Amino acid sequence: PPVSSELQNLFSAAYNVYFQYSMGNSIFLDYDESHDYNAEENDIELDGKFYSRTSQKYFTDLQSVKAYFEQYFTDDFIETLGIMSHFTEYNGRVYCETWGKGGILGYAGHTYDITSQSDSEIDIAVHCYISLDSANAPDMDNYIYSVPDNLSDYEVLERSIIFRKENGQWRVAHVDLMW
Repeated sequence: PPVSSELQNLFSAAYNVYFQYSMGNSIFLDYDESHDYNAEENDIELDGKFYSRTSQKYFTDLQSVKAYFEQYFTDDFIETLGIMSHFTEYNGRVYCETWGKGGILGYAGHTYDITSQSDSEIDIAVHCYISLDSANAPDMDNYIYSVPDNLSDYEVLERSIIFRKENGQWRVAHVDLMW
């Protein structure tokens, strides 16, 4: 986004956390690539929901889950999304509900425009370009970050980001996934 490097860094980290959370929480799971995943040891079902054990390097209890998200997001954003409802404690460990959404086929890149800015809030419009020919959409290394010359070859999805100052710190108050 066209903001200070401090806010760019916040956005980058927050977006990564939110993306991983939205795509099934894989960033938080207790998975070590040096051994096979043991579903019997790591997965549980409680009240009809499926959970996987989180990594203790991230979370030791539900308060540590909340503190982790509060580094990046406003309290309202965390509450509105119901983020904490996807975590539970069981037998002294923290578990995360496993679920997710798919990405958008044909995602080709995005541009930003600041729509309003004050000392306590910055609203940014994000214009996401989706190739109408998803088979020929660019790969990650070739995403576009300026308005394409051939705009008629793309569907434009409007997304938004809101930064808000909370307790003297900038946090993400709203973000839509771009793909």
